Amino acid sequence: MSTSAPQGTTGTTTGTRTLTFLGPDDPDHLDPDSAHHVRPGQVLRVLSRTLFAVPVVEDVADPDRVFVPVPDVAETVPTQDNGGLTADLLTCVVRLRPGVRWDTEPPREVTAHDFVRGLRRMTDPAHAGDVAGFFGDTVREVRAEDDRTLVFHLRRPANDLVNLLSTGCATALPEPHEGERANGPYRVASASAEEVVLEPNPVWDQDTDAVRRVEADRIVVRRHGTAADSDPAWQFGIVSWGRDAALPCPGYTLNPYLALNLRSPNQDGALASLRVRQAIGYAVDKVAVRDVFAALPGVTAVTAHSVVPPGALGHSKYDPYPTPGDRGDPGKSRALLADAGFADGLRLVMAVRDSELHRNVFSAFESALSRAGIELVPKFVSTGEFYAGLMFDRDAGEAGEWDVAAPGWTPDWHGNNNRSVMVQVLRGAGNYGGYDNPRLDVLVERALGAVSLPRAALLWHQANIMAMTDLPVIPVVAMACRCCAARTGAAGRWPERT
Repeated sequence: MSTSAPQGTTGTTTGTRTLTFLGPDDPDHLDPDSAHHVRPGQVLRVLSRTLFAVPVVEDVADPDRVFVPVPDVAETVPTQDNGGLTADLLTCVVRLRPGVRWDTEPPREVTAHDFVRGLRRMTDPAHAGDVAGFFGDTVREVRAEDDRTLVFHLRRPANDLVNLLSTGCATALPEPHEGERANGPYRVASASAEEVVLEPNPVWDQDTDAVRRVEADRIVVRRHGTAADSDPAWQFGIVSWGRDAALPCPGYTLNPYLALNLRSPNQDGALASLRVRQAIGYAVDKVAVRDVFAALPGVTAVTAHSVVPPGALGHSKYDPYPTPGDRGDPGKSRALLADAGFADGLRLVMAVRDSELHRNVFSAFESALSRAGIELVPKFVSTGEFYAGLMFDRDAGEAGEWDVAAPGWTPDWHGNNNRSVMVQVLRGAGNYGGYDNPRLDVLVERALGAVSLPRAALLWHQANIMAMTDLPVIPVVAMACRCCAARTGAAGRWPERT
């Protein structure tokens, strides 16, 4: 085996075409549960195939093409017109294409039973994650009608089922006695704590795969090294893990948003007042917070005005609380505080992750809100305590241990993804402040079950208007980075073939 060529090339002096990628995570962590992490997810992408997948596109700035799933092992995307979706939208039939094989001895075709096994494993409590929860909330039963036919019985209509099935977690699994096998263009040649080596899968057939390509005779994924020792992964349909700036990506996270603890008794329960929440919204200098994140390498950050971030279905330029240049409006904020009975100002506790980045974020909020008469008192906690403890501790919230916080929420896929971002921030795991609005719940269910995506987009916009009227959270920054793109699949450019 040869070593890789200098950065940016794929040739070697010995004739073997090798790519070397450098990543930040343990290279041997290749469990489907970790498919939404940057490096494991991208390695799994070339080892494992899914029913549907997000293809590499040349123009990652085109929202009509990027993050749109296409058939992978499935023959077609099921619709009512092609008979794959029943009239009540509660039964979905997926036919598998022939010729997709495991690298077993002898090779055998991937069957519907393999996908049933993989999907059941994904929803096992021992392997539970966000996608598993979404799948369990959506799918009542999945069964194999025969070797090439899967039938999904849904709990309720879901226009994002194909998106869920495009995530790297929703893979097929071989028979237990067959061990770890690949059905993608590569298979694992060797693995250690320091590197994973991939080689072409001899039973993979390009004619069955519209998503992947074989670009090298050998791929080495190393845990340690420098950019000079690695190739730019982006060009090969894999999100780059290097330190250089990446191409722009239209998939954004809501990071950070200002979570407001509606249960807090502090200041006579001030945050229960809509006027107080609006005063905070008008006080925030979103540009100052954006600049903290925009300074990070490989990150694109924009100010946010919506709980539907840019690139998500239903996003619009709706901004119900505009301020000059997004720098805040202290005068309007003070007037709202006075109307709410706090003419002398307000004192709130802000939960802050104890790191240089988040201390800088706190400083940006503190400076802006102080101009409006709102004092922020920091409560520094570790990142682990922030997410695994304080923010999920209802008793701590009701005791007023925090009033505001600046968490982030990264969706598990992009495009038609409000189940994974807006719903989570307002109703799910990211609803740290205890917001509840049954009317919003109705809109969310209608949006998730809408037959057409344009109709769903309109309903998500209406849900966003309702949420921004109630203002349980304040969108501040939308951020895009290589990690964001990796959570869906690959968004980049294939190199020109020679």
